[in-house]
Amino acid sequence: LALQGRPLSAAVLSVENLARALAFHRDVLGFAPVAEPEALAPGFQVLFGLSTGVGGRAALLRACDTPVGQLLLVEWDVPGRRRIRE
Repeated sequence: LALQGRPLSAAVLSVENLARALAFHRDVLGFAPVAEPEALAPGFQVLFGLSTGVGGRAALLRACDTPVGQLLLVEWDVPGRRRIRE
């Protein structure tokens, strides 16, 4: 979150399909991947207040060569969840 006029350093966006969202943000919007998509670390369960067994994968992208304008795309893996579409 940006506080009192400070630039937004990072935003978290939940996505249904990480590969498709990564391609869109990279190829259409020009974001550059900071690292390859990877499984969420166990600390994310605590940080986001998630139930046991919830996991996911994430990719960090950057709008330019500064620490401002980063985007974390997260695809959640929730046991028993039905996808809206494949």
